[in-house]
Amino acid sequence: MQRVLEKLWYQYLEESEPSQSLDEKIALNMIAEADKKLRNGLNDEQIKLLDEYVELWGDMCNIQRKESFIKGVRFATKYLLEATE
Repeated sequence: MQRVLEKLWYQYLEESEPSQSLDEKIALNMIAEADKKLRNGLNDEQIKLLDEYVELWGDMCNIQRKESFIKGVRFATKYLLEATE
């Protein structure tokens, strides 16, 4: 079942169009500004470490998004089964 839900997740990602709300656009702009300011004060080794941190944080977010999707599908399935009984 886990594999089926993961396959469904990846299909969902492929089919969904990336759209951003105004709040998301504002937040991303603020993140970009802060990143630019932060990098200006770092040496090359610190920038490399920051890049690694950002990449790992992104990986963690993607794992959590996938797990949330799978939990949501499971919940919806259980709900629909209960509702039809």
